[in-house]
Formats: sequence, C-alpha cells, structure tokens
Amino acid sequence: MKLRDPWAFLSNCVYTEDEVDLRSPVKQAPVSRAYLKTLVRTWQREPLLAVPKSRRMWITWLFIALYLHDAITHNHRRIFFVSKKEVDADELVKRAHFIYRNIPRDIFSDEFLPKARYKENHLIFDDINSSINAVAQGPDQLRQYTASGIFMDEFAFWEKGRETYTASKPTILGGGRVTIVSTPPPQFGTEDSFFKKLCFDTIES
Repeated sequence: MKLRDPWAFLSNCVYTEDEVDLRSPVKQAPVSRAYLKTLVRTWQREPLLAVPKSRRMWITWLFIALYLHDAITHNHRRIFFVSKKEVDADELVKRAHFIYRNIPRDIFSDEFLPKARYKENHLIFDDINSSINAVAQGPDQLRQYTASGIFMDEFAFWEKGRETYTASKPTILGGGRVTIVSTPPPQFGTEDSFFKKLCFDTIES
C-alpha cells in the first residue's frame, strides 16, 4: 500500500470524531462519498484552492487529514491552520492530533510514522522538523513565516479575510499551498463577496 499517496492514507488510516453520534463517535473517513476523491486529486494539483461547503459535508476534516499527511510524510514542513480566532484554529490542530493518534499502527507502522507532540497551538514532529501551527486571521500572523501550507477554515466570516489571503500569496509563489474553505455566507448567492470571488476565480490581478 502506497501510504505516501494521500488518497490511500485517507482510505485506510484516517479516523475522525463525530460529535453528533453518541454511540459511535469515532468513524473511519467516509471515502464512499464521490466528491472526496475528486477534491483530494484537485488539492494535489492546485496550489490555491477555495471550496464552499455545507455544514454536514465532510470538508474540514478532509483538509485537516490531507495537511497532516503532508506533515508526516515530508521533512521540514511548516503548516498553518488559520481561523477567525486562535482558539478556533487550535481546535483544528487538535483534530489533526486526533487523526494522528487513531492511525492504525498495523497499517502505518511506528517505524515510518514520526512521533508527535502537542502543545497549545502546535502539533510538532521533532524527528522530521515538521509542524502544524494554529494562528488567528490577520496579515501579520503569516507574514513573518515561510509556510509550506496554509489551511483557512470558515474564511467567509472573517473580518480580515482579504488581508490574510493577500499575506498568504507569497507562499504559493515559493512553492507552498493555500486551501480556503467556508460555509457560504447569506450574501454569497446575491453579491460578489470576496470568498465568492475566490471560489469562481474572479479576483482582480
């Protein structure tokens, strides 16, 4: 099994938490949903990707898993999870840690899986010098770093979305990746919100 392929990793190693299901909250990734493989392969091709979602679509967990896979299968990765508030971004990092802790070791053995340690706002893989870090929205949060990947969640509801996006663009030019997802705001269908422009690639150059 080629676990360096993110789809193989998602299909065999990813378990997440469904807070709504009291009987069986830990669930394997729902890879039978047809849109997931399409999104995985699109994410692999596109360094800048914006995805609208509905609340029960399996989107946030998907990209957390993909960036975790990137972090544990490459050396020297610096990945940022960004949300409206730092505490919300840290919840995304905790989800990545949850996936990591539930990776079946009979499939992805400890011999090849780097050790992880969590501390507030950080999931760190010391052996390979990679990390996933939580930051709040805002241009100054990202400008001081060189990022391998940036995942922005619920972007449409940020006050500083445009500024954060602008600060992240140099990452793409240097070989990085930015993924933006959000539940569309009420004005998404009637007005040209910034998130809508990103989704339909109508941002002025």
